[in-house]
Order: sequence, then structure tokens, then C-alpha cells
Amino acid sequence: MKKTIITVFACLVLFGFVTSGVMAQTTWTWDPPEKIINTNEAGVIFFDEFVFTNGVLQGCVADECEDLQTEDAAGGGVQSDVLDLDAIVDSVAVPPFALIDPDTVGFWDGSSYVALALEQQPDVPNVDGVFTHIAAGSDGTLYVIFESTDPIEQYILVGTPDPPIEWEEATVRFTPRSLNLGSNGKWVTCKVNAIADHTWDEVDLTKLCIVGINDELITSPVYVDATGPSNTKNSKKMMVKFDRRALADAISANLGLDPKSTKITLAYTDGTLSFYGEDTIKTKPAKVKKDKKVK
Repeated sequence: MKKTIITVFACLVLFGFVTSGVMAQTTWTWDPPEKIINTNEAGVIFFDEFVFTNGVLQGCVADECEDLQTEDAAGGGVQSDVLDLDAIVDSVAVPPFALIDPDTVGFWDGSSYVALALEQQPDVPNVDGVFTHIAAGSDGTLYVIFESTDPIEQYILVGTPDPPIEWEEATVRFTPRSLNLGSNGKWVTCKVNAIADHTWDEVDLTKLCIVGINDELITSPVYVDATGPSNTKNSKKMMVKFDRRALADAISANLGLDPKSTKITLAYTDGTLSFYGEDTIKTKPAKVKKDKKVK
């Protein structure tokens, strides 16, 4: 599709712009698209996977990965300094905060997607193509891979937010540590360690939610169960409850490669304080009931 009909979206969950229900104005400045090249294999310019290793975005072909390089004006390979970042999420799979398909790059706000204004949308090469990967740094920088179809070429688009966005990383712990996805328990408990210079009574629990399972965006974020007990008075650790069935359903839909282990991503933002945390628990898939044989 042509770049003139590509729609690009911004987020509220990953980049928290909600203050008292009003979205503050934040803009992105996009660097010109840079063509990615593969210097290790002659004639190969197509990466089939992208990963982060020690904060550096790498391209991979047949399990062989290398630091991404871009093409300079003379057509030679130049190491791109802009690809170094402290990433919240990688671009191997869809990050828990982001949606990506051939038509869109988007971010989930918990209930809908919010479009960037036309002047904030990134430029892509004037050829047919699709977005294939996306990653986000903890400062809110967006790293988007665009892939043209004829010829097959890949470009990186880098967007810098103004004002900068800073996310805190919190230590979270879910219990029970082993969750039977078929059980009928009421709640799952989550404890979040304190973040420097903030107290837990500042947190609006209606904005605290589970947004990702095994690095996959879940269709409907799981919010704190308002009917369950909570404790935000402890200065060192906050305790909240999530509905066990809702979380079990989200896990069951995103079991990942190892169904006995599940990574859960928690996120919070209110426009002033933004933090995320991840924890991995053991999981036991629900038993499938067998039909009784008719005698």
C-alpha cells in the first residue's frame, strides 16, 4: 500500500498522556528512513527477524544475528548509533503494548486506539510495503521497521517524543506462584515494590492493569478487581487483587512456547507517574474434559 494511506497510531498505556481524563499534547519527530543492509552475506538484504541484545537492535537470518547497519549516501554500510537503546520490549514478537499488522502501527490504551495527527505520522519510502516490527525505548522513542515489497528492502524509522517520556521499572510479584488455569479461585494477588520518590497512595488503581502475556498484547487488559482487598498505604509495597478467571483466560489464549511458564506484564500511567513490571509464574493448563463414551 502507498504511504499516503498508512495510518499510524499512538498509545496511552505505553506512553501515558492521560491527566484527569484529558490527553496532553505530545509530538514525535521522525528521522528520515534509513535503509538497512546485511553486511555478512553478500546480496542478502532481507532480515526475517529482529531482536534486542544488550540494548542493541539486531537483524537475524537463519539464526545468524548481527548489529543492524544502515546505508550511507554512497551506498556503503555504516553502523547506526541511533539503534542503541534501553528497550522495554523487543521486536521479535508483538510487544505487549503494541499492535502491528500490514496496515497499522498502533498502541492500546486499554479500550481503543488513538491515532497520531497527520503531521506526526512517519514518512516511509514511496513504494508499496508494510510495517513488520516495532520496539519502544524507555524514553518513549519508537523504532519501526518498514519493508518494501518490490524490491524487498527494509528501512528503520526512528521517532523521538517531545516531551521525553520516562518509564520506571517496578519489581512485581504475582501469587500464587503456580496457577492452575482450570481452577475456580477468586483472585490472583500482585505486590509491587515502591518506586523512588513516589508513594503508593498516589496510584489510581483504575489505571493499573495487566497488558501483556508472554510478550503478546492481550485483547482486553485485566484491570485491578475493585471488589477485592487492596493496600496502598504500605510505603514499601503495594498489594492489589486481579480476577483469577480473567487472568487465566488471558494466559490460556497466549500460552507461548512453554505452557508451564508464563510471563505477565503489568503497566500503569496517569500522565505523571508511569511504570511497568514483569514477573514469571508457573502455569498448569486446564484439563480438557473428554466426552463420555455412549454404551
